[in-house]
Amino acid sequence: MFGKNQIIQNLVAYLRYQNLYAIKEKCQHGSIQVPYSYYDCGIPDYFTSVPLHWHSEMELNYIKSGNVFFKYEDQTISAKPGDIFLIQPNVLHAIMSDEHSSFFYDTIVFHQNMLVGSYDDRCYTDILLPIFSSRRRVLVPVSQEPPGYHELHDSVRTIMQCAHKNLATSDLLLKGELLRLFYLLASTPGLCTEHTVSAKSRMTETLWPVLTYIQKHHSESVTIEQLAKIAHMSSSYFMSCFKQNFGLGAIEYLNQVRI
Repeated sequence: MFGKNQIIQNLVAYLRYQNLYAIKEKCQHGSIQVPYSYYDCGIPDYFTSVPLHWHSEMELNYIKSGNVFFKYEDQTISAKPGDIFLIQPNVLHAIMSDEHSSFFYDTIVFHQNMLVGSYDDRCYTDILLPIFSSRRRVLVPVSQEPPGYHELHDSVRTIMQCAHKNLATSDLLLKGELLRLFYLLASTPGLCTEHTVSAKSRMTETLWPVLTYIQKHHSESVTIEQLAKIAHMSSSYFMSCFKQNFGLGAIEYLNQVRI
């Protein structure tokens, strides 16, 4: 029989999962035969922004031109041409435009299983699994300063070219180049670190029920007072926390979801 504390812990874990699931991206990327999707993206030319979301696949972004802000868990990061963003599975992220310029980037979203031949060899257990599970975090963004950037840059450009071709023959090179990318990330000092949960990340988790509510009720009338009550905060403190953690106001986020 479960004790009272265990029942409460299980309930909290279940509610947290429900909140996370509500903001999981519903788009399916790729298929069994083609386990990735390539996107040639532009903000605001193709769409205005990418609202907060997460997905179980990995996402690789290469900035071609313009300026934009990436929201990556509890960080808001200014992106510039040449930057590489690897978004690991189940990590909350968003893209917010710079109102003064257009921004263009390449994206490939792929399932990590396409790279796995064996689940018990040491390159999987020691290198790939910690990255796939997000226990080891990759630096975001990878900019031009770190040693080895040019090799990483060339690898990412080859990956995007292969994904754009979308052929069985280019898929072979794509798989090999993705593995080479992880080799370069793992072997370049300073690009991978063990993950620890910060106080700000815990605050982000506290606000997940608000994101869930907005996703479910965005077509209705939603007020700051309602959202603050869900977060168990005063309206002023809630607005400050939301802005600080997600890089935009709660009403701005609501409008993005509606769009």
